[in-house]
Amino acid sequence: MPPPAEPQAEAVPEPVLEQWRQYNETERQWALRRRFILRHLAAYPGAAIDQLLALSVLWTNHVFMGCRYSVQVMEKVLKMAEGIDIGETRSYKLVPNRKLKRYRSPSDSEYICLCQ
Repeated sequence: MPPPAEPQAEAVPEPVLEQWRQYNETERQWALRRRFILRHLAAYPGAAIDQLLALSVLWTNHVFMGCRYSVQVMEKVLKMAEGIDIGETRSYKLVPNRKLKRYRSPSDSEYICLCQ
């Protein structure tokens, strides 16, 4: 099943879209998140828009910062984002052979791991 068609940008007034932009988003991040929102806006009417906005932020956090979430949530947002060309991005693979230092927690015998 192909991804839902994105509504024309003209169908959603720019001030409506801009109210959902986060102050810390770059133009590129906002452009991608905006596409994600426009693609699914019709499926999240009324107060449900908050869920769509949360999913859009989660998706851009995954794309730009390498954040990971539960399997169910990741499957959902990746399916919702199918077909959105994100271009070149960084790789967030774990670095093998990275040394870890272990520190004792002040509370008891628990350990806290910190990368060097």
